[in-house]
Amino acid sequence: MNNTLLIKSEYTSFDKYINELMKSSGCCDVCTDIFTESINIKYLASLLTKLLDIKKHNYKNIIIIEEVKMAKLLKLFVNTKINIFYFNTIANDKTYIDNLKKDFILWTFDKGDAEKYSINLTQQFFFNNIKKDNNVKITNDVYFVGEDKGRFSQLCSIVDYLNKNTISYKFCVIKDKDKNYSQDKNKILTDNFIPYKEVIESDLVSNTILELVKDKQTGLTYRTMEAIFFDKKLITNNINIKDEMFYDPKKIYIIQNDNYNGLIDFIKQDNISYDKKTKEYYSFENWLKNFIK
Repeated sequence: MNNTLLIKSEYTSFDKYINELMKSSGCCDVCTDIFTESINIKYLASLLTKLLDIKKHNYKNIIIIEEVKMAKLLKLFVNTKINIFYFNTIANDKTYIDNLKKDFILWTFDKGDAEKYSINLTQQFFFNNIKKDNNVKITNDVYFVGEDKGRFSQLCSIVDYLNKNTISYKFCVIKDKDKNYSQDKNKILTDNFIPYKEVIESDLVSNTILELVKDKQTGLTYRTMEAIFFDKKLITNNINIKDEMFYDPKKIYIIQNDNYNGLIDFIKQDNISYDKKTKEYYSFENWLKNFIK
């Protein structure tokens, strides 16, 4: 009988993809079916049954990824101290977080948030059990996927630089709904979120992955995890990555002040790989050990 329960919502293709990987790891029980976008009597009855089942199981370790409301509800049914892991950077004010800390153990992957809110810091995680074809044909030098979120002008600058230097790329920038875009940039724009399975497929046929993190973000993103686990070069504006154990300028190019000196040579370098120790450290199985008593 497993003594550890992980609870995570399943609203997007990304959620569904990584939830399946969590389940197939066999490291813990994974609960994803207690969330809904529309509340009705049938759902409430199902939710009550599920919460009573969790209480009956008497888990020693419970981790909830970001869903604070569910953590508060579950607290009414169990005596186990509940861990809340923030999978994204925290947007709440300090008073809100301080109140949460009275009832829950809070964790983050972002060093800046850990220091700001005085909560536990742990590593980001990824998966060794993703099926991939190692003989896949490379079709892109650089791949980017993500929402605009104020990054579009910088992305256009990078695209212009890649075009000027005849570097192949695939950019999928998800439009902000309330923003107008010039038609000459339609090639890199999309209205829809990209299914995470397709993101993985595009990663695998690309030599280099590009990420642009939010201001003041210090934690590692899933683009970084993908680069490590798929042995891809990484272009990033996260200057804090220099402090990570896996940092190597042959593998990671850091953009600073929109300066692209040396970028083309970096992209054209031979393929790289990350060591087994790094992949094990950031594995889901190793991340889970932080919460197990």
